[in-house]
Amino acid sequence: MPSKLGKTIKKQRQRQRIGLRELARRVGKSPSFLSVLENSDHPPAVAEDTLRAIEDELAIKKYELVTLAGRTPEEVAPKDRLEVELYRQVKQRTRSEQEDLLRRLRRGEESS
Repeated sequence: MPSKLGKTIKKQRQRQRIGLRELARRVGKSPSFLSVLENSDHPPAVAEDTLRAIEDELAIKKYELVTLAGRTPEEVAPKDRLEVELYRQVKQRTRSEQEDLLRRLRRGEESS
């Protein structure tokens, strides 16, 4: 059974009527690589730039494929102990607490 990552790519590609070979050409990968990515229950390791290129070509929400691949986007990965601790603190909260915190942070950005 294909992984959630593979299912997402294949569904979007088919929805947009883009052939496997055409997507492979657009993202600079082989059709066989994309076929394995779409159909394997344990897809191969994929570089973040490849996942981002597929997201762009298929108009998939930014970071969705990176997240489905179990990766932390490089630009948001913790860079020091403070960021690791902040992540740990947020991770321990319930989903509703996380959403509330995000709303409050966004409001703070808007008032700046």
